[in-house]
Amino acid sequence: MFASMVLQIPVENGHSGGKLKVQLDSKSIVFDSEKESKSQYHLTVINNGCQQELETVTSGWIVMLTFNLVWRNAMAMADAPLPLPSLLTTLNEIAESLRSWTTPTAYEASALRSIGTSPEEIIASVLDTSLPSDVLDYSPTVLIGDSRCPNETSNMLFFLLEGKYSIADLGFADLTGQDQFLARLFKCSQFLDIHLAVITQHVTGVLDYCDLEGGDGMNRTFKIEHWINSTNTLIKLKGIECDVRTQLMGNMQKLKNYIVLEEGEKEKSLPGQPRAFSCHHPVLVIWPKPQTIRIYCQYGFNAVLDLMEAAVDISSNYRQKLIAELGIVLSFCRAEPLKVWRDPSTKAGQRTFRLFRLCLFLRARDEGLELLELLGTDFSLNSDDKSRESMTNSLSNFSIFEGIRSEQVARIIADFEHLISGNYIYL
Repeated sequence: MFASMVLQIPVENGHSGGKLKVQLDSKSIVFDSEKESKSQYHLTVINNGCQQELETVTSGWIVMLTFNLVWRNAMAMADAPLPLPSLLTTLNEIAESLRSWTTPTAYEASALRSIGTSPEEIIASVLDTSLPSDVLDYSPTVLIGDSRCPNETSNMLFFLLEGKYSIADLGFADLTGQDQFLARLFKCSQFLDIHLAVITQHVTGVLDYCDLEGGDGMNRTFKIEHWINSTNTLIKLKGIECDVRTQLMGNMQKLKNYIVLEEGEKEKSLPGQPRAFSCHHPVLVIWPKPQTIRIYCQYGFNAVLDLMEAAVDISSNYRQKLIAELGIVLSFCRAEPLKVWRDPSTKAGQRTFRLFRLCLFLRARDEGLELLELLGTDFSLNSDDKSRESMTNSLSNFSIFEGIRSEQVARIIADFEHLISGNYIYL
């Protein structure tokens, strides 16, 4: 509870007296609700820590209803970097600037700049700093997606961290200064999910530092790795891309502080000589919370299973939320069956077993039946021409079906059948 709300309701003939005095330290204020008390409502909100005193009612009646105001993400609020009024104002401004993110299923092209204020301008004003002269133009477009699980990476922003950190020991607890402020601010948001990651770019060319925007004649490879979620857990995500022209926020000249020379390379005294090096720079990444499950499915399917299994083990209070997330996972399985069931790094049948185990834990009957249907679905009939050609070239006809690929899967299907029907299938 962070405040209390007092609602005074009108009564016949009203009342006299009964003024409400609120005091905080040496400051005090008196609320007089006597006027029009027979016909008007009076509402007062009082922050925690304030002392309240109701003066004597000299005539009539006074009826008050008191409500406790509770902030659902109170743990995040406890670590808020700003006083509550300023924090709410700032979060509302950020939410407004990212309005296109709040409806991730509406993939209509819309430029963020048309809303009026970019996230970088908001953050700069909050930090009371001026924007760097080489700030990137931020006007991303939300991509139009045709599948049930479209590419969500357009709804991401990557903030270059200001401090110097050890890449191997990177974590939220180690952030300092403006980096810590920014992370704490985004954690307070109800609709944003935050991660730390490392942008790595291998460069071969003649420049003396890593210039992501320029450098004719340079050969570059680029990837994002070492993902850490808001609970400081390392998440195995692969293949997420970043458009440095529209999604990378901050002064890119700072990348030169993270140069790592390739083996055999030495510092060169003369500029313009060929060299090979890599840039490893930590970034703070934000995206809409509703997209987290879809992003994990797309770029690290085992990560979403780990996340859901951990939530089941901790508490059963989130059962309906987890069942809804399981539905999203199964939609991804239907849209991208090759990524789910033909991943060479995963043992045959392992993901099917884990999905059925979640259905059992959550007693998710409909989702388990959908999973059974998926096991018998001919993927090639539900795929586009490109995917169908890929399957035909790489798989035999019977392999297009996932089916039951291990005894472990067969046994857990029997357990699920027993759950929904009461009849046990003996193997």
